[in-house]
Amino acid sequence: MQIAVIEFARSVMKLHGANSTEFDPTTKTPCVVFMPEGSKTHMGATMRLGSRRTFFQATNCKSAKLYGNACYVDERHRHRYEVNPDMVPEFEKAGLSFVGRDESGERMEIIELPTHRFFVGAQFHPEFKSRPGKPSPLFLGKQDILKHVLVFCMFKSVFFASERSPLNFGTIHEHLGRIGSSVIRPA
Repeated sequence: MQIAVIEFARSVMKLHGANSTEFDPTTKTPCVVFMPEGSKTHMGATMRLGSRRTFFQATNCKSAKLYGNACYVDERHRHRYEVNPDMVPEFEKAGLSFVGRDESGERMEIIELPTHRFFVGAQFHPEFKSRPGKPSPLFLGKQDILKHVLVFCMFKSVFFASERSPLNFGTIHEHLGRIGSSVIRPA
């Protein structure tokens, strides 16, 4: 999520010097900063670690839907840096939504671009609670989107590679039949 926020600041907001103070301590546009309760001299036991609660700010966001329309989720964290709270209003004005926040409402935990099919970023580590046969809902959501994109790309490539005139599209079943036969082609 942190790198996505930096990229959003650079590309969408045109803040070309935007960075994390972890990578550039002297950045003039610190999008990601060291958490105030952390210690830069004593690295042991100074990070935000373990299971923490993230509250959804809107019930209609992609992430809440993936988690079964829950009000909150408990996910595991392991980080010392966070989105700069002073920049959150600027990010939101530019179109980035902070749909998940900590119990205080001050820490940004999940971001989304409402206009994008699946642009979701999380401060926590969804892989930490994933298990074989039970992946994180965020991973399942991404997988579902990729499945639809793959079918669309296959359909599109078959349509443009088809010998039919663009004015005679054929039926969806014909195209799907071609997709099936072109994907599983004998050697």
